[in-house]
Amino acid sequence: HVVKAPLYGKAKFCWTGDGEPRIADIAALEAGQSFTLGTPKPVTPAVVTPSGGSAANVTRWYAYTFIAKWDDVEFEGAVSPITGPVVGKPDGTWAISGMDATPISSGACTASHSSGVTTVTATAPHWLRAGETVVLLSQTVVVKEVVSATVFRVDGDYAAATSWARRAPFPGSITKNLYRTTGTSGQFQLVAENITGTTYSDTLTDAQIPGDELISADWEMPPVGLNGMCVLPSGALCGFVGNRVYFSEPNQPQAWP
Repeated sequence: HVVKAPLYGKAKFCWTGDGEPRIADIAALEAGQSFTLGTPKPVTPAVVTPSGGSAANVTRWYAYTFIAKWDDVEFEGAVSPITGPVVGKPDGTWAISGMDATPISSGACTASHSSGVTTVTATAPHWLRAGETVVLLSQTVVVKEVVSATVFRVDGDYAAATSWARRAPFPGSITKNLYRTTGTSGQFQLVAENITGTTYSDTLTDAQIPGDELISADWEMPPVGLNGMCVLPSGALCGFVGNRVYFSEPNQPQAWP
């Protein structure tokens, strides 16, 4: 269930069978630490408001991703919901707002207990999935149910909890990549990277943007219950849940279509 990740640079290892799929390097393992394998998918489409400019109108669609940067690797996640078509001037300012805040690995909360189940209400979106593990009152527990973006449930009495934390936090620092359609190709291309806030002003013409194409449209985090991890010659990871087999993208251990 343990493999060396098919990545260049510092050696990293992926494994299953210890809660959600994990990843760590030697330094983290020596410190008794591991990280969640994967980067979550944004849930809120951006809001786009064009203004100014004098050229002929164009129509654009925008989307964004979260990307975790850790040591010498970048783990990009799935793409957000795509904005509706927006018409504006290509030489104007396209104000982007309403993007999801960067995912967190811990935070403050309140909790209540009833009939053997504790309902935890976080003060910010928790980005947890059912089956992942959290630490409440210094105890590692499994998330039983995700009720909403800020509410989850676990078995047991943890009503005294005032904070929660992922047992395995997300690796590195997470920022956003912003993409938009360009020209007549309909391809989403990179506009900006390393966005830390929830807004951005796009003033670049099609000729000025970096232009890297979006490749994570159908990517997801690895399934929580993944088992039997192995590495294929292509650089893809492989595992199973029940009788269903899953494969990652080659050399992208965080990306499971």
